[in-house]
Order: sequence, then C-alpha cells, then structure tokens
Amino acid sequence: MGAIISGIVILVLLITITATGWTAASPDRGIVLGVSLPYSHLKEPAVLKMTGSYRIELLFLSGGFTVLAVPVLLIQKPFSLFFFLQIMWFVGYLLAFDRLLAHWEKALKQLKKQKGWMVSAPRIISIDTEVARLKGKMPVSKWWMVPSLVISCIPIGDILIRHTDSQYWFLALMPLTFQGAFWFCRWLSVRGRSTAYCDNSEINIACHALTIRLWTLCRAVLSAGAAICLSVSWFCSFGGPSEWFWAITMLTFLIAAILAGIFITWLAIRKKRNSLLEGMGGSILAEEDEFWSRGCYCNPYDPRTMVEKRLGIGWTINLGTVKGKILAWGTIGVVAVLLIGMFIMFVRMDVIPFTLSVSDDGVRISAAMYSTKFSPDEIEEISLIDSVPDGRRTNGAATESYRLGHYYIPDTGDSLLYVYSDSSPCLMIKLPDRTIFFTARDPADTLAAYEALSK
Repeated sequence: MGAIISGIVILVLLITITATGWTAASPDRGIVLGVSLPYSHLKEPAVLKMTGSYRIELLFLSGGFTVLAVPVLLIQKPFSLFFFLQIMWFVGYLLAFDRLLAHWEKALKQLKKQKGWMVSAPRIISIDTEVARLKGKMPVSKWWMVPSLVISCIPIGDILIRHTDSQYWFLALMPLTFQGAFWFCRWLSVRGRSTAYCDNSEINIACHALTIRLWTLCRAVLSAGAAICLSVSWFCSFGGPSEWFWAITMLTFLIAAILAGIFITWLAIRKKRNSLLEGMGGSILAEEDEFWSRGCYCNPYDPRTMVEKRLGIGWTINLGTVKGKILAWGTIGVVAVLLIGMFIMFVRMDVIPFTLSVSDDGVRISAAMYSTKFSPDEIEEISLIDSVPDGRRTNGAATESYRLGHYYIPDTGDSLLYVYSDSSPCLMIKLPDRTIFFTARDPADTLAAYEALSK
C-alpha cells in the first residue's frame, strides 16, 4: 500500500515538473526558457529549433526517471532504505531538470546576444499599484472563504465531543491547516506588487487586476473543496473502511483538484495577459535577464522579497535581498533537518526490535519512540489471535514490515500496536484504557511472552 501512495506522489511530481518545463518553452510576457525576447523575434527559426530540442530532451528526461522510479517503488523493506531511495530520486530528478533548463537558457541567452535582440536598456520599472488595488470588487471577497473556514472547524467540534485523546488532534487540525495555507496565498495575491510589462500604464493595471481577481477566485474555490473533502474524510474514517482507503482517496482527489485548479487559473491569466500585451504591440520595458538564472531571481536593486516567477506558477524568492536569503536558506535548512530527522527515526524503527519483558516493576514493551509500561494487575484479558483487525492509525507508523503506535480499532477502541506483518500469532492484552497488540520478530518469543504474562 505504501508503494501506491509513493507512486501517486512520484507521478504528481513528474507531471508537475514536466508540465512546468513544457510551458517554459511557450512565450509568456515575451519570455521563453527564462529569457526575455522582443515579440518580433519570438518565432524566429533559431528560437523555435531550440525550444523544440529542449522539449524533446525534457520528455526523454521524464521518461528516464519514470523508469528509474520502478525499482524504487519495488523496494519496500526496510522502510528506511525505501525512504532514502525516494529522497535520492526526488533530488536527482530536480537536479537533472535544473541542468537541462540551465543548458538551454544559456544557449538562448547567447543567441540573443549574438543577434542583438535587446528589449531595452537593463532597468527595473515599478508602478504604483494602489490604483489597481483600490478598485471596487477587484479581488474576490474574503467572505467567500468564511464558509470553508467554518466547515473546517467541524472536526475540531467533533473531537471535543467524542474524542478527548490528544492523538486525534493532528487529523482534526488538518482542514484548518489547509485553510491557513489558502488564506496566506490569498493575502500574497492581494498584497503583491505589480510588474510593469509595457510602457502603457493602463495595460499594466489591467494585467494586475486580472491576476488578483482570478487568483483570489481560485483560492476561494480550492478552500471550499479542501474543507469539504477533509471534513467528509474525517467522519468516514470512523467505523468505515480501513484508513488506507480514505487516505489514498483523499490524497488523490485533493492533490488532483488543487493542482488542476492552480494550473487552469494560471493558464487563464497567462492567455489573457499575453493577449493584452501582444494586442498592444509594444515592448516589454524591464530587461532583467541578468538577474534571472534557472528560474531563480537575484536582484539586489529590487527591494521585493517575493516576485512572480518567470517559469512555472506562483512566486519565487529574491535572493538579492537579506530577507530573501534568510527565507531561502532557512527553508532549505528546515527541510534538510526534517528529512534527516525522519530518516534517523525510520532507521531506529527498522533496527530496534519490539520486546516484551516482565519484572517486579511491571510489564514493559520496548520499541523505538512508542515504549509503554503497565502493571500486571491492570490486565483484564490475555489471548493469542491470528492477526490484528483493521483500524485507523492516529499516531504512529505503518509499513510493509510492521505497524507501530496508536490506532483506533472498531472492535477494541484505542489500541497500541507493536506488530510485525510476517509474524504470527499475535498477543492481545486488554487493559482498562487501551488494548495492546504485540508480536516479536520470532514467533517463539511471542509465545514466551504469552506464557510469562499468563503466569
């Protein structure tokens, strides 16, 4: 099952990067492969030949990494190795795409220099965007997103009524987390400064107004879809099919809807904006090629921390500012620490075995991160069963090799699992507040634990 989820993630990344790279070869605001060109030279044979060769190499790159993903998905045990190989695949794919883009961007810049296709003298032009921002009803009202926020609070109310255990809060807070992300993106859309695309201020204001209107509409629609999807999944996971079914269904639908909504909105903005600029017949004023490289922006003369991307959707960080450097390197550092920490955690879970010991101090079950201890007097029932019933994981890990941590099982309620998938029988220990399921790697050790507890 883990391979299915990982396959979905890999497929989404492949489609996203390939689509982004493919559209980079299409003119947008007079920019092709990250290089600004005059509109009169966008369809020069030499430019079309370069973009065609770039797209062919992009398809070969995506196809090659699709083939490389197959052995990664087949290696499920141990999970720490599976996790490490996935990260290496992601990093390798992004680095290969970066090198491909850098090669053709450099080639097009050289061609532009040889032909003398300069748009204008290098300079940055900014306009007062308050006129566009204060126009009535330009952005979609934030009140459109309030119902989504209310729906996202329903799991919180439900957990306060039915479930007091803290392990459920992560799931209940997930809808609100998505809402926070959408509200932040909306704030960026409304507050972001405009770019001067041409020497006609009316066209610039129109492009800015169009961008804000469509992006705020996109945030409102996506926030509603996320709120409904996550709230329905919250209720369906109780007493319904296994957690994997709802996790995969929610993940697939939600990611597909969000990506599709963002991509469709971006295409609509791109098409309308380009039609306005091309219809005017003027030239782009801002010659910024020297500040752009492989989709990264570094301009110490521009005070903005976030700027609109030349390639792909959304915004990128201005690495030429102090705030931009702190934000970029801080994000990289946080992600690196998080991935290293997760890898160490998975290695510990793979290496440290599940053990059950009985002593004068009580019964202790040891495992990585989820050890527990209880008194023999608390035991209400002990039995051996063939397998653990299906349930919903609330806090823990589930791999092809083991299930570890807190689960909610309909027949037993709150449960702690220390279970190896290929080890049977399983020891079930019923306590007043929870039920524990335990298997050792060696079935003989499970039977020995059962005998020790029975005495």
